[in-house]
Amino acid sequence: MDLCTGTGCLGITFALETASSGIPVSGILTEVSSEAAQYAQRNIEVHHAGPFLQLCLCDLFPRTAELQGIWPKHKTALILANPPYIPTDDMKDLMPDVSEYEPHLALDGGRDGLDFYRRILKEAQSILAPGGLLFFEHGYDQGESVPALCGEYGYTNVKCFKDFGSLPRVTAARYTPEEQRGES
Repeated sequence: MDLCTGTGCLGITFALETASSGIPVSGILTEVSSEAAQYAQRNIEVHHAGPFLQLCLCDLFPRTAELQGIWPKHKTALILANPPYIPTDDMKDLMPDVSEYEPHLALDGGRDGLDFYRRILKEAQSILAPGGLLFFEHGYDQGESVPALCGEYGYTNVKCFKDFGSLPRVTAARYTPEEQRGES
């Protein structure tokens, strides 16, 4: 599942790479913006990913009824997300090449930039299979706060990865249900 997919680049690329490795893949891309979803759908079609990817126009997670036809057990092994992460007060200071071309909806992450991470960490627990992985892209200055949130919500094996510029930009975490934490 790729949340906040935008034009679908991350989810489509991951699915295509997985499929080309001979690993069966079935995925959902979610997007709240109907305009961005049009681009994502076009990219799914252009890259012939339709047989294994479905786009859902929704606010983060599809409803259970939508999942029924895709994943009968309503569980996924992996969630990718690049949610809005810029603090609201910082929106006014964005460079014009960002502020003039990116929709406000795709950038504003709330007061501290972490609103979407909190929502995803909470809501993902009902859809991630035990042992499932969650990968977040985040701001370079959130390399401590996003991993800390993952721990606060009970995720385990939390690790932050640096980009090619040596800045912390991606956090990975494993969903371990409370009753399984501490077990070997």
